[in-house]
This record gives sequence, C-alpha cells and structure tokens, in this order.
Amino acid sequence: MKRIEYVEIVKNIPGTPFKLGRVYEVERMGSANARVRINNSIYQVPKEALRLVEQVERERWEE
Repeated sequence: MKRIEYVEIVKNIPGTPFKLGRVYEVERMGSANARVRINNSIYQVPKEALRLVEQVERERWEE
C-alpha cells in the first residue's frame, strides 16, 4: 500500500487556491517542485513554499 505524504504551505503562492498553514496531499515530489493535490486539481508548487508534515500513528500519538 502506498504511503500518502502531506505538506504544509509556508509561503504565499500567487495564482493558486492554497492557503497559508493548511495541509495538502502531495502527488509527487521532485527536486525543485512538488505536485500538490487540491480538490480534483494538481498544482506545481516550488519546494521552498512547502514543509513536509510527519505522519504520526494514533497508538504512538496517544503515548
């Protein structure tokens, strides 16, 4: 099963519907850009505007 990665938007990106501080699903991460999914669309976003969000499993989080 493929692990889904998420990113947080840390810089304003003109021309896209992304909001600062929100978390979105990553379709693919490249060396300079990432493809980020919102609703049913995919946008290319520069990596310096993103921060990878670490997933925490529920059992580990409750400890």
